[in-house]
Amino acid sequence: MLQRLITGVILAVGVIALFWWGPSEGVKAFLALFCFVGLTEYSAMGAKIYKGENGNSFFERLTLPVLGTGTFIAWVLSPEHTLLVLGLAFVLLGVMQTLLTQELKATVEKTAWNMLGLLYVAGLFACASAIVGESEQQSTSRALFIAFIAAVSAGDTLAYFAGRAFGKHPLSPKLSPKKTIEGAIGGLAGSAGGAVLVVYGLSMNLGPIHVLLVAAIVGGATAQVGDLFESLLKRTAGIKDSGRILPGHGGVLDRVDGILFGAPVFLAYQTFIL
Repeated sequence: MLQRLITGVILAVGVIALFWWGPSEGVKAFLALFCFVGLTEYSAMGAKIYKGENGNSFFERLTLPVLGTGTFIAWVLSPEHTLLVLGLAFVLLGVMQTLLTQELKATVEKTAWNMLGLLYVAGLFACASAIVGESEQQSTSRALFIAFIAAVSAGDTLAYFAGRAFGKHPLSPKLSPKKTIEGAIGGLAGSAGGAVLVVYGLSMNLGPIHVLLVAAIVGGATAQVGDLFESLLKRTAGIKDSGRILPGHGGVLDRVDGILFGAPVFLAYQTFIL
């Protein structure tokens, strides 16, 4: 627990400093790096699921991280061409899997797994990047991103402690036996509180406070589902953590699963409210 807290604090302080004061290029490079590592972890999970089947070579395991990160960078640099980039990425994945076909059913399943990873990791990282904006002067966008991170992180923390203190009713026994409904409710309260603290702490106008609270609660709820979704992937692969790069947390996907699922909610808030 202590190791988890220390890693979490270091990450939180570093991320907030980068996203508040850092140049846009540095923010994008940071997200691209996390996207690549996340895709590598996702690809490794796929290799465990399809062990002994078509598509377990080092070349194919590297295909998704490289192509997915390239897709993320293309989305960030040219957001107006999202459909074109997505179409080209899908076609490239399809071509590679088709040319590497050995066993028909395994090839279809592996192709579907990789295309899901493209949307899940690269696509949702691109949503998170879009919240930050393009310019160092866009302080409102950066404040919203920090509010987003605070909402997800505070929700995750309070869900843990509320679950330990009051948890009695399992939330999803098949995916995460330790998570409880009481913990989930506590997490939603934490998400709302985290967003409000950022708004008043940074003295930023992020739209009507009641609307922001709704966005924080909805984003916190989707973040909790994101945690369960990654648990679904890990249980399918038969592993406990997606990786070992972050002491006490496991892999990058273990740390950002909720952030990825919450990103589209806050991007929608930015697009339609701010």
